[in-house]
Amino acid sequence: MFESKYFKFDGVRLPPFCRGKMEEIANFPLGSSDLWIVMYPKSELILYRKLNLKLASTAVHKMW
Repeated sequence: MFESKYFKFDGVRLPPFCRGKMEEIANFPLGSSDLWIVMYPKSELILYRKLNLKLASTAVHKMW
């Protein structure tokens, strides 16, 4: 029988490199204005860059 190295955390199947880090991530203190963007490596990189530029330009406008 095939033995998977994946594991479940709160019902979500995760890859082995996440093991031991999920509790730390789950308990990370968040601020009310925090924004998280979570993506797979090399996926939708162009979309991320456009979103990042848009957020950065919006933040600069709000500062002034």
